[in-house]
Amino acid sequence: MIDFVAKTPEAIGVIGVNRISNHRDTTCMGFLEKIKVVAICPDSILNKEYAYQPYQAYIATGQYPFTRDLFAILADPRIGLTTGFTSFITSDRGQRIILKSGILPVTQPVRIIQVNDQL
Repeated sequence: MIDFVAKTPEAIGVIGVNRISNHRDTTCMGFLEKIKVVAICPDSILNKEYAYQPYQAYIATGQYPFTRDLFAILADPRIGLTTGFTSFITSDRGQRIILKSGILPVTQPVRIIQVNDQL
């Protein structure tokens, strides 16, 4: 899909933010050279100054509206591998892995840093 969007100027594609958020991944950097990530502006404010890209902080505060939740549904009636995996992904270590993958974790705090251009 990314190649199609890169070759077709009028095309729009939708992918998960984790596909484009790892700046150490060469594949991710190749995506960002080919495509433009859209910034979303609320209807009430039509000003580029208030447009938000899919950064974890904007997703956490709700300013970037295109989000979805991920759920872990356990169907196994026994305690075993499924409950162990669920316990791991909700643990501090599992949530840090989720944070590093570019997905907004549920139980980890997100640090918001504001950079001012003026001295």
